[in-house]
Amino acid sequence: MTVFAAIIRGNSVPEIPPRPRNESGMNAHNFNRGTAINQPAPHGNLGYVLEEEGKLAEAVAEFQRAIQLDPKMAPAHNDLGHVLEKQGKPKEAAVEFTRAHELQPNRF
Repeated sequence: MTVFAAIIRGNSVPEIPPRPRNESGMNAHNFNRGTAINQPAPHGNLGYVLEEEGKLAEAVAEFQRAIQLDPKMAPAHNDLGHVLEKQGKPKEAAVEFTRAHELQPNRF
């Protein structure tokens, strides 16, 4: 039974096991050696991590790579817009925000 189902049915919630540790050693430093480099989502995820680390230029490159691989990836356009805004590039950011909204108007 899932946790959600237990809550809905009024049962006690089963203990949730801890998340497994990342045993693969995958991180921002060695990402490009990974096997998913031709998929857009990992590039978007890495862009987010790099943005959080303050590596804005590298984040831009990752979001752009995600968009190159999937031009209709609205979250990558939106996230790129946020990074461009942080870099003091409001016009470029507005283009990305607009594209994200065009692709998924109910989300962005």
